[in-house]
Amino acid sequence: MKQILDVIAQNGGFDSDDAVMRRLSREMGIGAADSKFQDLLGGYNRTQQGSAVPANTDMQGLTFFTRPNLNLSYDNIMAVRQMTVLANSKPNSYGRIVRRMLWPDGFNDREETAADNLIFDNKQAFMPLLSNTLTNMSGWPDLTLHAYSTNEGMAKEVWMMNDSIAEINGRFSLDCTFENTLGDPISLTLFTWLLYIGGVYLGTKILPAGYSIVQNEIDYMTRIYRFSMDWSGKFIQKWGACGAAFPTGLSIGTAFNYQRDNPYNENNKSIQTTFECTVAEYNDPITLWEFNKLVVMFNPDMGDGKRNAANGPMVKVPADERKLFNYKGFPWINMMNDNELEWWVTRTDFDDIRKGSLAKTYPANGARLPNTVVPEETTQQTPAVTI
Repeated sequence: MKQILDVIAQNGGFDSDDAVMRRLSREMGIGAADSKFQDLLGGYNRTQQGSAVPANTDMQGLTFFTRPNLNLSYDNIMAVRQMTVLANSKPNSYGRIVRRMLWPDGFNDREETAADNLIFDNKQAFMPLLSNTLTNMSGWPDLTLHAYSTNEGMAKEVWMMNDSIAEINGRFSLDCTFENTLGDPISLTLFTWLLYIGGVYLGTKILPAGYSIVQNEIDYMTRIYRFSMDWSGKFIQKWGACGAAFPTGLSIGTAFNYQRDNPYNENNKSIQTTFECTVAEYNDPITLWEFNKLVVMFNPDMGDGKRNAANGPMVKVPADERKLFNYKGFPWINMMNDNELEWWVTRTDFDDIRKGSLAKTYPANGARLPNTVVPEETTQQTPAVTI
């Protein structure tokens, strides 16, 4: 084929066979194959055939929920009967994991060897449980302007102008649906969160930490980050975040619905909740900077100078090994490289995962809610929870 094109180019007065192909594509009315974006931005398509530029193929991307800082001290959780489940001291129990996840300041054991860090690493700034089980989120507000116009004149003429700002500083609601999993940790997380919020409002049984009171800090707030990724899942295309949010509901009532013809409660396959939010920021570079700053606050090893130091404690996950290190690592946005979402793991985990030696398995009954008696035969049929 190339020889034929070379002959056509020589006899037709073209510079090369590429020039022949460009001429053919232009004769078809789709422009040159190697200048699609230039044609789209700089000229007019008069054939009504549609653009030759491929359609946008952004991926759904990732959602991050920052950790609140609930004061889940012993006195607080023992003051509310429904929260005593969090007093379980077993590192592989949901009660212990949820308590650690919602109370960052309550645990200083951020060493890799700490027993409680085997499942949920206290160096994480976000809650992977919510990110991994989120199936639907809706309610992000659109950016709109308000047009002011005068009353009509004698000739029905009006004069108008914009009289609002291109910012979203008000309140809005985000409706979220989470996939329910074995042991129902989503319900426990949101149930605890809501009980705490209601408790500190009442102020008789649950009290915030002293420094939260002194600083007038609302300790039950979270911030939700949304990243829309490119087709490769490597670069952030668009991003948004709310200013602050907290959950206001939990679809716990459906767990008690009854249907005789079905032994399993199908309504309990998913958990719904609503986050009330204020302020929506879209595509603001400072949002990415704040994201990185939060990562460093929880894991100082991710800071500049330590993260990328030779033989340092962290190792960047190579692009071709991202699947190998899935579920492992700390996020970092490289704002100097087209907002690449990088993933970094500890050097120990990097070496162990490559060798296939990092596998922590816990009995399923140990990961269930405490005070739940699991018969021996049921335990044998239930798969182990592998981290």
